[in-house]
Amino acid sequence: MLHSLFKMDGKVYGIDFSPAMMTEAMNLLKEEISSNKVQLTLGDVADLPYRDDSIDKVFHCNCYYFWDDQQKVLNNINRILRPGGFMITILNKTSLGKAVERGFLTKEQVDPEKYMDELRKTHFCNVDINDFNFKNSEGTYQVIRAIKHSMK
Repeated sequence: MLHSLFKMDGKVYGIDFSPAMMTEAMNLLKEEISSNKVQLTLGDVADLPYRDDSIDKVFHCNCYYFWDDQQKVLNNINRILRPGGFMITILNKTSLGKAVERGFLTKEQVDPEKYMDELRKTHFCNVDINDFNFKNSEGTYQVIRAIKHSMK
C-alpha cells in the first residue's frame, strides 16, 4: 500500500517526532527520498513547517489520541490544507481495544466520535467514519474522512 502512494504525481511530505520512526522511514523510503518524491521531517505535528493552503491531502495513522493539544494540531492541519483538500485518519480498532484493556490508553482518548467532533469544530466538513478490513492484516480498522471547507 505504501509504495503505491509514490506512483502518483506530486510529492509526499512526512513528519514524525520520533527519531527511531524517522530512521525506519528513511531506510524504507531511500529510493523515493533520493528521487525527491518524498521529504521527511523530524518535527511536531502541532507546529507543521508547511505553508498555508499548500497541501492537497493529509493522511495519518494511529496517532490522534497521542496529541497533547488536539485542537492545535487540527488547526495546523486545516491551515496547511488547500480549500477542498481532505484528510484521512486510520486507526486500528483491534489494537486500540487491547491498549485500552491494558490501561495504556483510555476510552476517551481513542473515542473516534469525540475526534470527529473536534474535526467539525475545526471547520472540517463531510466528516464520516467507516470500518475497513485490509487484506493480509489482523483486526478491523476505522477510516475517518474529513474535507476542509472550500470557503474561508
